[in-house]
Amino acid sequence: MRRASRLVARALLSGGRQDSAAGLTAAPDAVPGALCHSVARHLMSGTLSQRPHSAAEAALSSNEQLGGAPPWDAPPTAPAAAQPVPGEHSGSSPHTSAPATVHAGEANGAGPKAAKGPHSQPGQQRLARQPRHSSSPRKQTPRLQQAQAGDQEQQQHQHRQRWPQQQRQHRQWQQPQKARPGSEPTHAPAAKKLWSLPRSKPENNPVAWQRHLVFGLLHNIETCREVLQLLQDHAARRQLSARELTVACSRMGKVFTALYKESGTMGGNADNNTTHCAGVFDIVAKNLSVLDTQGLATSIWMAARFHYMPPQEQRTAWETAVWERREEMSLIEISNVFFSLGVLHWDPRVEVMEALLDRALERQRELTPWMVCNMMWGCARLTSFHPGPKRMVQMLEALLPQLDAFKPESFCAMLFSLACLRCRPDDAALTALLDALEWRLKEANNRQLVTMVWALGALQLGELVTERLWSGIDARLLMQEEQLNFSSAPFYFFGAARLQMAPSGELLQMLLSKAVALRSELRTGDVSVILWGLAKLGHVSGEGPVSKRFVQTMIERFMEHDVEAPATLRQLSSFLWSLALLAHPPPQKVLDRCISAADSQATQSQGGLSSTDASMLLSAFETFGSAEGLALLQRHIIGTGEDEVSADVDLTDELRPDVQL
Repeated sequence: MRRASRLVARALLSGGRQDSAAGLTAAPDAVPGALCHSVARHLMSGTLSQRPHSAAEAALSSNEQLGGAPPWDAPPTAPAAAQPVPGEHSGSSPHTSAPATVHAGEANGAGPKAAKGPHSQPGQQRLARQPRHSSSPRKQTPRLQQAQAGDQEQQQHQHRQRWPQQQRQHRQWQQPQKARPGSEPTHAPAAKKLWSLPRSKPENNPVAWQRHLVFGLLHNIETCREVLQLLQDHAARRQLSARELTVACSRMGKVFTALYKESGTMGGNADNNTTHCAGVFDIVAKNLSVLDTQGLATSIWMAARFHYMPPQEQRTAWETAVWERREEMSLIEISNVFFSLGVLHWDPRVEVMEALLDRALERQRELTPWMVCNMMWGCARLTSFHPGPKRMVQMLEALLPQLDAFKPESFCAMLFSLACLRCRPDDAALTALLDALEWRLKEANNRQLVTMVWALGALQLGELVTERLWSGIDARLLMQEEQLNFSSAPFYFFGAARLQMAPSGELLQMLLSKAVALRSELRTGDVSVILWGLAKLGHVSGEGPVSKRFVQTMIERFMEHDVEAPATLRQLSSFLWSLALLAHPPPQKVLDRCISAADSQATQSQGGLSSTDASMLLSAFETFGSAEGLALLQRHIIGTGEDEVSADVDLTDELRPDVQL
């Protein structure tokens, strides 16, 4: 029936005409004529109109037909004249008399058709019945149930998110109550700690205590003082494990490093200084028996971050623990140990260093450039240990096949280590190294560039350094003018003088101006190397970029720092020799003071003057025409031949840059 009504309605809307014999000829489907007449008659009388499911739909349909309608929850009321009389015709059938109420929506043709009996009065206005909300509930399909469950879960999640905020607002709304007179406490409340220890005893629940310490170190600590306090609280109650000590040392070093990068002061402040590192290392030294290899390497790494040198007893105990566990240490732990020892200038026993280095070289194919450079750099910073030619060859064999993976810091550490250890590889290896370096120049910073220039000069690789590499270094330094520090000029001038490769005019002027601007930070060794490099490059005072005022400023700075830290004999001899070549005689007062200091140091030295020092002093005194200086040379032995050294190689000992990988 519904399908037929739809077909008829479609035909009527499409403008089809009614045919009693053949039905609706304009409809898309053929319908019997009798059925069409019946359907049309019922449509005209309104008995086939669809019944709404609720009063809301009825109101909506009336709103569409008659205009505005009241809200769905307040159906329209009937006029006063049409109000039913209470108690009259109550319970009567539809055929007896006019009904007092009608179904919702019937007035506008949307509800069911009320039967019109013979007693019904025509034209009587019918009243709208109050909605009874008797519509059947919506069918619960699986998809609908799932959607309702998702909505409920989302509401619960939003409530859980709002709950902490509501609690905070509730605490803010609460006004603190004023204490009654005479009820004030007689003592101040104790300061609340940032953490509270577990309630259980350590022996009853050791896992909870360990978890509390590790979690507190990783998440509730912001200063080195807090690390030390938390570690002391736990160490006073129980035996700490290797993991806890390792996490404490690691956290200590990372916190100090982060704060140092922000402030730029190595000394730190009241909450972050070497005292806290000493306290943590003291706890570690008392628990060396439980430490594993990772803990041993991390503890000395922490000390290197603070530049803290432990007492001799603790150093001996640490070396003994490393010697006992030398066969268990991994490659990364060995490389970190070498790096940390180099930072602290901590010279352990030779057998310990040899054992660690041999264990690392046994797994030569697994070594990365970072590991090898750390080990080489650490060996170069130590004074009492040299790896030897065989181990140096093995480390180079591990490095050269991985040149493509090198970074600027790797090139810098490798060249610096080779120069300090006086190890010069063959030309083929050096050529491959310099070619790979040329491709990485754009990533190097100013500290790495000047250190590489210094190392190239110390190794005397002038015949292998190409013009393209040298111009690339100069161009890169010019781009980093703001990053140059007080050590940039002495490092660069030393390397350039040994290579006999002059810098560009713009770079030379920039280095000289930077040296004058930072003259308060220059030491006696820095001043002597700057003047020595300019003299070796053929400059003369008062000609070109090297002015007399610049040389005089360097002389004044040399004498100022000599009062704080007396210059060595090599620094005095190179200082006077450079002034002679620069054609800038020092004031007589300065010359007399230098002669007196050289005489005193030569007298205290067991071997006397070396041939290099004596030759430089002789050249300077002859240029200046100093009789006292020549008398000095006559009083001391010159050139015994036993301590014969090359002309300038010892100057490398005065310039060992602190390269931090």
